[in-house]
Amino acid sequence: MRYDHVSKKEAATRIESVSDSLPSKESPSEDPRTSDVASSRAQQQHEVLLKTAYRKMDVRLLVIYCLIELFMKLSARNITNVAIINLEQGTGIKQQLGNLTSAQWAWVLSIFYYPYMVFEPFSTIAVKWCRPNRWMSRIMISWVRATHDPRKPRLILT
Repeated sequence: MRYDHVSKKEAATRIESVSDSLPSKESPSEDPRTSDVASSRAQQQHEVLLKTAYRKMDVRLLVIYCLIELFMKLSARNITNVAIINLEQGTGIKQQLGNLTSAQWAWVLSIFYYPYMVFEPFSTIAVKWCRPNRWMSRIMISWVRATHDPRKPRLILT
């Protein structure tokens, strides 16, 4: 059974349903003390199984979040590099955009972060409604449609 894209609570209920469906090894003529030991052992095994399932999910999510953070940092560093490229020649990005002041440049940079802060919670909620692979595909297709201009020729690298 796969636990991709399943919350911890759902994983716990699935594991409980599987453990409940397993046949009991107790016989009716057993001593009650041994059945208590067996049930406590089963409970411990169940807890270990839950712990490993949680750890697997946490590791997968941690890797994804680390990659997202890496790309966010790279993009922030790239914006900083863009600001200082060609400053000596007087053809930097601030001059090309109309001699931007520091306050105007800060506003240009914040244009990327404010929408992210506003729309990210909605995106997280939407992932719960549909599968993440479909949600990410929808985001990519929407971005292509929003940024593609059919009047401009495509850049063909040879």
